[in-house]
Amino acid sequence: MKETRKLILDHMVAWAVTPLENVNMPNVPTPENMFWLYGSPGLGKTCVANSLCRRLHGNGRMGGSFFCRRDDPVLCDPNRVLPTLLYRLARMWSPYRDLVVQAFRSDPHLNPDWTGCTLLLERLYSLQNRPKAPFVLVIDALDESGDPRTRVPLLKCFSEICSRVDWLKIVVTSRPELDISSFFQKLGLVGQDLSKDTQAHQDIRVFAKYCMASLAEQNCLASDWPGESRLEQIARRSGGLFIFVETLYQFLDDPDPEPLLTQVLGGTLGDANAALHKLYSTTIETRIGRNKGDFRLFVQALVAVAAYRSLPDKTLASLIGLEHRVVSSWVNSLSSLLYRDVLENGAIRARHLSIIEFLTGPTCPAEFRVDVQEANAQLSRCCLITMTKELEFNICKLETSCVLNADIRDLDIRVQESIPDALQYSSMRWSNHLCSDSSPASREVCELLGTFLTGERLLYWLEVLSLVGKVPVAISALRVMKACHKVCIPIACIKTF
Repeated sequence: MKETRKLILDHMVAWAVTPLENVNMPNVPTPENMFWLYGSPGLGKTCVANSLCRRLHGNGRMGGSFFCRRDDPVLCDPNRVLPTLLYRLARMWSPYRDLVVQAFRSDPHLNPDWTGCTLLLERLYSLQNRPKAPFVLVIDALDESGDPRTRVPLLKCFSEICSRVDWLKIVVTSRPELDISSFFQKLGLVGQDLSKDTQAHQDIRVFAKYCMASLAEQNCLASDWPGESRLEQIARRSGGLFIFVETLYQFLDDPDPEPLLTQVLGGTLGDANAALHKLYSTTIETRIGRNKGDFRLFVQALVAVAAYRSLPDKTLASLIGLEHRVVSSWVNSLSSLLYRDVLENGAIRARHLSIIEFLTGPTCPAEFRVDVQEANAQLSRCCLITMTKELEFNICKLETSCVLNADIRDLDIRVQESIPDALQYSSMRWSNHLCSDSSPASREVCELLGTFLTGERLLYWLEVLSLVGKVPVAISALRVMKACHKVCIPIACIKTF
């Protein structure tokens, strides 16, 4: 939002576009061209990074960006960060692009893995042409990518880039996770704590006033609703968390928001995260109705599938055996917490990572708290039931088996019409859910697994994977099963492996 986070953004932009004075320092980390912005969940780090990218793009200094996201299989993959940034930098700076093109022409089999990126970095280090002003690379929410074992090598790579390329600057935003903060401390980089932005309270008030004015207009309330006193209450209760105000705004989107606001602002003022979690809890309790058992099944599935592929309403409902309209109703009612990603076929996502952490944490009421281990166990059962019921011979009704998949012109249409999304997901991910931990499998799951592995459905499963172009999944799934000691695999299944 305009006129918010102005001081921190002005500072970051000024730092980004100013050339370094201490150049030509080979093999010496130079923290002056790395910027670490950190803070707790909900402070608006991603919004700041987004605004920074927009301003850098406007003055032609945007070298590339990568916005990590824990619930997206692509955006949480640390192996994609560096090749994406190098690709975007090559697009921006033609002298480097020429060297990258030359590298791929010299080796057509060059892969964008760690080894390939190392080669491309060497081309970057050897570049003689320098731009007149620095280019900036932005990596947002690094804590949502991989784990400490993969993040630290990535950070070391960034620091080496900064030590050898004086015209390139790197911005990293994250939570202050131990591995990230320890790395920057060793590097001599203190970082910028977003929670200490002196303008934060004022910015929160500006944002809250804008949101409440919008609600007042929508619902024909007084133009100054809810009044200066309660605006101050909202700002104080937010504890500097913009996500609190955003969630409150979505929650109050009701013909009569007055009692809902009174409910949220009631009680003693606690710490920011406690207030945020109370808001999440209030939102769920006022919107889900009486069927809390089915709702818990829904959020369990929502959390469990997010690690692999978020699913749209119809697919998720079919997978867990609920009515489509019920799931859709919950998603609509909880629009302050959930949304449908139009870029992913309407997949249901949480608006913020803190919502998933709330649902799986101790502050969430037990009646809809998610136990991740139990959620995966439930999903493995649902996947096996789906495959048992829906796998069949020649599922796409092909006229002959003597034609390669690549030669079937309407194969995509047949797959879409004959292999439901829930069956595709089950075929891809049943083993991941089943072997996600070492706890014993239930008797029902063992029986379903035995039926699947010892009958003809195993062949039908392979056919489905072939039709959707994912045959290698079968190899990895069976290897995972073989190494998974928790599952009571029937003796007859051993020969299958």
